[in-house]
Amino acid sequence: FYSVQRSNSGWNTGIFVYIGLTLLTSLIASSVGLYLNTKRLNRRGDHINATMVLSLVISAIGLLIFLRYALF
Repeated sequence: FYSVQRSNSGWNTGIFVYIGLTLLTSLIASSVGLYLNTKRLNRRGDHINATMVLSLVISAIGLLIFLRYALF
């Protein structure tokens, strides 16, 4: 369609490193944020941030999936 030629038909493996680092950075940042959030639960109205927990779970699952497909 429109005479577009694709020069690369495979995966760009150099981008895998950036994906892994992004997932790892997200996992570390959400872990540290959750740790700091739990240290601050002094008042009655304070609560654990659900977004931080969701970010931790999603980045952990994403990193496991990434490692499964990147290593095997």
